[in-house]
Amino acid sequence: MPKVNDASIASTDAKPYWNQPAAELLAQLEGSAEGLKSTEAEARLARVGPNVLQAKKQATALGLFLNQFKSPIILILLFAALVSLVLKDWVDATIVLLIVLGSAILSFIQEYNASTATQKLQAQVSLKATVMRDGQALPIQAEE
Repeated sequence: MPKVNDASIASTDAKPYWNQPAAELLAQLEGSAEGLKSTEAEARLARVGPNVLQAKKQATALGLFLNQFKSPIILILLFAALVSLVLKDWVDATIVLLIVLGSAILSFIQEYNASTATQKLQAQVSLKATVMRDGQALPIQAEE
């Protein structure tokens, strides 16, 4: 059986796969209604790699904290605090800075906890798919 041309599958000029007749799509992917032979599936897995999404680069705790200061309203408040400091209005500057810092800490805690919970959930999830191999429906790990 000839090898799948991976570049043709990813071509942007081709019709989307959902808009093609099944027979045409199977021919393009060099498959059949009975599924792939086990040896061909293993060869494709070795050539193309597992079917997994690339994980985003995980932000550090410091990075998450610093991200809290990117909001336009926070930047405006920091500018207002700077103006208050220049005008030697210590009370106003202190109040504004405490509000900004408190907001940043609360937002950081919420985002950090959500990120940790998401990581724990992803570690527990095991996706399975039913595929046709050698004419039989088999459950396999989705990344295979």
